[in-house]
Amino acid sequence: MIERAITASLPAKWVTADEVYGQDSKFRTWLQQHRVGYVLAVPRNQRVPTTAGNSRPDVLAANAPALAWKRRSCGTGPKGPRLYNWAVASLPGTVDEHGHWRLIRRNIVKPTDLAYYLRFGPAGTHDEDLSRVAGTQWAIEKCFQTAKTEVGLDHYQVRRYDAWYRHITLVLCTHADLAVTAAHATPKRGRLPGLLTEVCDVDEDLAHRIGDDVLQRAEALAALPQRAQDVLIAPFVEEVFDHKPLAAPLDLKAKVTLVVRNSLLEQAHHDGPLDSGIIPATEYAAGPLSHLLAARRRQPIADQKPNPFAELAGRYPRAWACLDALTDTFADGGRGPLRLPSAPTPSLPSGDEVVTAPPSGDDTVTLFSAIDPRFDQGLVNLLRKATEGDLVLCTSALSRYSRNSEKLHRILEFLLAHRATILTTNYLIRHTDVWVRRGALVKPDSSKPFAGALDTQGLAGTHRKIAESVAAQRGLR
Repeated sequence: MIERAITASLPAKWVTADEVYGQDSKFRTWLQQHRVGYVLAVPRNQRVPTTAGNSRPDVLAANAPALAWKRRSCGTGPKGPRLYNWAVASLPGTVDEHGHWRLIRRNIVKPTDLAYYLRFGPAGTHDEDLSRVAGTQWAIEKCFQTAKTEVGLDHYQVRRYDAWYRHITLVLCTHADLAVTAAHATPKRGRLPGLLTEVCDVDEDLAHRIGDDVLQRAEALAALPQRAQDVLIAPFVEEVFDHKPLAAPLDLKAKVTLVVRNSLLEQAHHDGPLDSGIIPATEYAAGPLSHLLAARRRQPIADQKPNPFAELAGRYPRAWACLDALTDTFADGGRGPLRLPSAPTPSLPSGDEVVTAPPSGDDTVTLFSAIDPRFDQGLVNLLRKATEGDLVLCTSALSRYSRNSEKLHRILEFLLAHRATILTTNYLIRHTDVWVRRGALVKPDSSKPFAGALDTQGLAGTHRKIAESVAAQRGLR
């Protein structure tokens, strides 16, 4: 593939790769013969030539004088420049003004963490350039990981090279197109507000406030590590599998719910001006949100505004551990172990946090929106029951407790601290483990909180037993 790229006159000056390729002498020789510079990682026991004979990189590193180490950046990462200590030394053998070097990278915080490289390139190459080329390996690996997530780079089931080659080529071309589109795209606050005002008849001022809130939430999510993003969407995954666009990845649909559905858009939906328009608004958001998240992965920015998601893991450690376990268990379904961390026992909401619902003959009337941080008295009474022990709660989805991430984590933290059991349409949560329905998920129905107990297809072990027990106690069977 490299030969074809060179024949096609692609402007590639360097090749960089991991130890699998770096220790292949035939590969290195071929690159040298074609005067292609390389920065290739090699294992610590790789034999390399020196003026005193062959030696190993780890031996050379141990004998390197203190003055040989220079602190340099090999690129920019999510937290700023990637700084390491580097030692460079030339190796014998210069051909047609091309030279050889050995390069050693040492972690600043953990000096025993070393990486070794062999370099070949123009004789005038600066040490800083060698470090920079080595650092491009992270960018390449990140591109591959992004391509796997966004366009299915590793989603092939083939046995022949030509079939594999076609799949990889098409996927990487698609990924390149998305990367260019994302790099040139800037979030525009007018698009979502325009949709809300023109299609959904939302007041212009409210529409712009919703747009600003959605953008702030999107940037806050993008600023978090991928694992934290996955944990945050865990409560909403079971309810979005059939959302449009149908071809969108499941995690993207859940992120749309977290960022868009659970924003001020939900407040407008509750108050009336948005009404059913919340559906086209969330469907529209999948594409722009995907582009923004991809752009921030490639080029992170420092967001100065408070991040509503950043502190949840520290404030609600039990809830975070629970959702983390759900994240691990979701792919295969079945049981996932849960080990709750030690933490203070949370107290019940009180004072101004609690609001008593006014009398109403209509059971469908809600006191406030699903993102309101306050607690209605009915929910507080439910939490109080959890303190009595052996409580099994049944709800269509975790979002029925709240779409406010802070409040939902607080509820889960309280319930787990008092060893309550939560049964949703597809999940079972206990203080010792979590369970996820195997196979096809069942669509949660807010008007039927016990649907998960009635449909036991895909439930196993304790999950199935508790669902059947709840159904029997409620006289549903």
